[in-house]
Amino acid sequence: MSTPMLASHEGVSTEVNATEHRALHSWEPRDHYEMLQISKLVPGSGRVCLVGRVVNFYEQPKPTKMPRAAKGCLKVHLRDDSGVILVRLWYAQVDYQLRLGQLVSLFATHISDVDPVGSTSRTVHTASYAATIFPEHDNSCYVDIQADAIYGALIRTPLGYDSEKQLAGLITLKSFINGGHEVLDGKVLVFVKSVGGRKKCTA
Repeated sequence: MSTPMLASHEGVSTEVNATEHRALHSWEPRDHYEMLQISKLVPGSGRVCLVGRVVNFYEQPKPTKMPRAAKGCLKVHLRDDSGVILVRLWYAQVDYQLRLGQLVSLFATHISDVDPVGSTSRTVHTASYAATIFPEHDNSCYVDIQADAIYGALIRTPLGYDSEKQLAGLITLKSFINGGHEVLDGKVLVFVKSVGGRKKCTA
């Protein structure tokens, strides 16, 4: 992106720049977008900006012969320090090259509640809200992937973490395999080293 993105949060001007993703058209907001944490979102129309990390995503292709029609949808779970949002990111020509852990700025014009009907999540992160965007067709929405070299320490702690308290439900990977997966709100703290095909693991 050639120009910085500006948004106001509690009276403070926040500069969002240093993007590493250049596959999408150059973009800058033409109107004011209110910068909010995910927990502060309200369903309905309105220009909002939020920043979160990719904690899960999967693709739903939609084959078509129409050159400008959507060819698929990326369902992305973004998390900040307050909650999780499901982003339905439609695409036609753009390759977003998402990775787990990437820091993403989302500019959207409508927020909705997550539809519980048929929404079996593929992640332990339960989304409270959803946003559907198609930046190639709608110039009022955008996703901006930030460079970790500048924002590497932002949004790195688990949800609900308090430095003065033990994280509730934290168990070892071995305990999880040996029945801990049945524990309500059980948590395993892991470091994602690589992403690839399934492998047989032993604890």
